[in-house]
Amino acid sequence: MPKLKFGGAPKCRVCQKSVYAMEMLKYDGYVYHKNCFQCLECKSVLRPSAVAMMSGDLYCKVCFKKKFKARGKYDDISKVIPGTQGKKAQAPSKKSGGGQKKMYNLR
Repeated sequence: MPKLKFGGAPKCRVCQKSVYAMEMLKYDGYVYHKNCFQCLECKSVLRPSAVAMMSGDLYCKVCFKKKFKARGKYDDISKVIPGTQGKKAQAPSKKSGGGQKKMYNLR
């Protein structure tokens, strides 16, 4: 007789406990309990239509704007996205003329 396995339900990304169909919420390929799907900052329970995710963390739209957009840049992000930290674009050097011909208006 085969052994029965228990705990085959998917695990919540936040609390790591089993999530059953009646309490399951799927978002961005992850499974959550409805009550675990909350803002990291203010702890309010979120709706999938009103969530912002940054580096895997969930935020309500208000907290996301306060945390990341207030300064006009995303400097609080700890995870670096591969390929985004390359060399900065450089302006053409003055020695090479920048590839542009100078035009003079002779009147």
